[in-house]
Amino acid sequence: MGIGRFRPMPAPLMTLKRIFLVLVALVLLFPVVGWFEWPYLLQVVNVQTGGVVLELPFHPGEYFTLEYRHSVQLTPIRETFRVQSGQLVLVETEYGALGVGLPYGREGQLENQNGHFRLTGLNRQFQRLALWVSPVAAQRLEVRGQKFELLDLVGPDTLVELRVGHRLFQPE
Repeated sequence: MGIGRFRPMPAPLMTLKRIFLVLVALVLLFPVVGWFEWPYLLQVVNVQTGGVVLELPFHPGEYFTLEYRHSVQLTPIRETFRVQSGQLVLVETEYGALGVGLPYGREGQLENQNGHFRLTGLNRQFQRLALWVSPVAAQRLEVRGQKFELLDLVGPDTLVELRVGHRLFQPE
């Protein structure tokens, strides 16, 4: 055997090397598959600090709700949003009374079910939604049956922003 000559690897070592390379490739590919499975992130951002206080993966077309107490009427409001094309889309609002600052039917279809109002057929698109977190409003998000109290995330009198980020590319 001379210098510079190639000596073939024994068959069992070659098989182990291939198995190792396949495992490494799978480990490296696993996060990429996750990005495509859950391509969006619903983010709650503390505007003052710029920090993300809540981040949840989302499929396109998946829904979440924002629940809060109306600041004047002091009645519960429930707004349903869809995550679509990197935006928040308001599709429905439910509330228990008519009054100042509440929708009244110029847009969508307004139904009155025993004093409970439901406005459906909406398609309002938002890049970002800014909210002042308040004990009076007691805002919370409901995602897949799980509730997140915004007061618990940031405390009172904090401006937060709801936005949709992409798993691969975060918003500016």
